[in-house]
Amino acid sequence: MSSEYAAAKGSKLKLKGEKIKVHKKKKSKVSIDVASSKKVERQEDEEDIAKHGGWWEASKIEEMTGPIAIEYGNQTYVKALDDGLITLGSHHEDEDSPSPEEIFTGIPVGENKIAMKSGYGKYLRIEKKDELVGRSDAIGPPEQFELVFQVSNCLVL
Repeated sequence: MSSEYAAAKGSKLKLKGEKIKVHKKKKSKVSIDVASSKKVERQEDEEDIAKHGGWWEASKIEEMTGPIAIEYGNQTYVKALDDGLITLGSHHEDEDSPSPEEIFTGIPVGENKIAMKSGYGKYLRIEKKDELVGRSDAIGPPEQFELVFQVSNCLVL
């Protein structure tokens, strides 16, 4: 901006009878207890992430896209086999991340629905005998899972 323009620009246009508004800063009313409890929760989350090899617990649908692992119990993950069957993998030690067979790709399908693709390129679905398998080549209604998040759990419908 040239110096001539800056000198001519001046300030905001003021109209006759206009009152000047004074903006007051509002102080936050967060108590020390709440702030310290959030700090403790954050520290617990960081410890949990380190314990699971850099993986964290999803708490909303937006976090269920891309690579996901389904933990069943403590440090045991759902695993895809090359024949399309789904089983539980072996128990992992602390700071050990899931193996490649235990990592699925979450694909958003609807508002609260996702499809999960195994490392073998097949989509997971529920068979007639309530069996979870990964043999589908495309996403259809049986391959869509509805997610419901509550306190610290995720329900898959």
